[in-house]
Amino acid sequence: MIKQSLYELIDELIERIKNNKYQFRTVGIKLVRTDFSIETRGKSYTNYQSERKSIESVIEELLNKFILEDNTSSTTTTTTTTNSKKTIAKKILRI
Repeated sequence: MIKQSLYELIDELIERIKNNKYQFRTVGIKLVRTDFSIETRGKSYTNYQSERKSIESVIEELLNKFILEDNTSSTTTTTTTTNSKKTIAKKILRI
């Protein structure tokens, strides 16, 4: 379920990236646990990116860095940032 939701979010991101001619260097995932502790994982590229494969190629790697428990009340937020440091997508998913 998490991976499917992340790939749906990538669809939305790519549309916004293309429509607004955005570029990004960092792809990140932020996990907010039920006790409100926050964990983040990210990957930064040396050069600016604008392609779907640049996001897809790191999403599973980043997700695998989290220790996920089978707890349906946790919440995860995903973000991708542009070169101007603005967050262009955020989505809350139940895991």
